[in-house]
Amino acid sequence: MEILTIDKIKTTYSFTNENLTEYQNITDFKDKNILSVVGSGDQYFSFLLFGTKEIDLFDNNLMALYYFYLKYYSIKLLNYKDFIEGFFYSKNIQKNYSKVRDYLPAEIKAFFDEVLKNKNLYSLLHRNFSLPVYSDHMDRAIPYLKGKRYYELKELLKSTPFPKMVLQDLRDLYASLDKMYDIMVFSNIYDYLYMNVKEYRQFLKNYEKYLNKGGIIFANYGFLFSEKYLRRYGFKNHYVQSADDAMAELGCKENIITLKKRF
Repeated sequence: MEILTIDKIKTTYSFTNENLTEYQNITDFKDKNILSVVGSGDQYFSFLLFGTKEIDLFDNNLMALYYFYLKYYSIKLLNYKDFIEGFFYSKNIQKNYSKVRDYLPAEIKAFFDEVLKNKNLYSLLHRNFSLPVYSDHMDRAIPYLKGKRYYELKELLKSTPFPKMVLQDLRDLYASLDKMYDIMVFSNIYDYLYMNVKEYRQFLKNYEKYLNKGGIIFANYGFLFSEKYLRRYGFKNHYVQSADDAMAELGCKENIITLKKRF
């Protein structure tokens, strides 16, 4: 892993704006091998709670990997109250960080030491427009944000090895894969690939080679194409409840697009 410095910062998201709870209503995660984007880290933590066997992670944003380390050890070492106050309200940052600091790899520790000396950690993060502050209902979309499940996750982290994680772009990640998966999760990366649906379908053949029979690719969260057009290329559209509470109350839906390997 290269070393990140403050002058090379590319911000990352503090929490996902996807309704992760809905993923387990689309396919069974129990005892599955998964390849997932790192993003805010919430995919990994949620999938652990869904009963996955193993999760490999990738991202093209080094800040996302650094932030994952910080979040991982914060969940593992902090109580629920300190985690919520620190990650949502920037309270007791130095105190919380002191509990986590010595568990971080040397280069990541040096980076966050410098960050906290010169600026607030949360200036490095996007605040999600749909999930700007903590609410009592956020666990509806991000399951570990509920107190009981937070402590379930803590116990899982104690017995689960730190995941394999690589700094790589989806455009070329497939060339370095060396194992088979049951589930692949690509979040909304499609939005940044500048491909049409036909081109994306062709591109995903590179990943189908590493997908077990009956396996599924979560190809995108939020396609803006007709279902008929998606079906033409083998995709399936799933309407799910919005992660945003206000939008959910209005009955607004979001889209998860999947591709299933039949043979």
